[in-house]
Amino acid sequence: MKRILAGALMAATLLQPIPVFAQASMPSASQIERSLDAPVAAPKRRVPMREFKRRPELRRQAPSINIQSINFAFGSSEIASSQYGKIENIATAMSRILRRDRDAAFLIEGHTDAVGSSGSNLNLSEARAASLKWTLVREF
Repeated sequence: MKRILAGALMAATLLQPIPVFAQASMPSASQIERSLDAPVAAPKRRVPMREFKRRPELRRQAPSINIQSINFAFGSSEIASSQYGKIENIATAMSRILRRDRDAAFLIEGHTDAVGSSGSNLNLSEARAASLKWTLVREF
């Protein structure tokens, strides 16, 4: 079942302050939604996504959730269909937030292990984030 996610979506970080948490298992859509949509004070000014990505102090102030349970094959950015149930939780939470706030923006970040050069790991992290974004937009 496809869900439409409007706008230029990126997932997992909104531009408002809230604590971050990580978990060992996949959080439910409701847990993701609560983490990303907690009531907070509005930012003093709108920050472009490019600036937000470059400034760690801004990112620390934003609501976020560290979802460590989406798995990729070693050295790959391809998302296996077995991971789609987990991604559906993210898509559901994002859809709920977007119904309430059409201007919500999300930042997706991918991560890797420490094997390989920092340059190749950065490229792989970016490719994994792009793959998740593509999957969210196209499949859900």
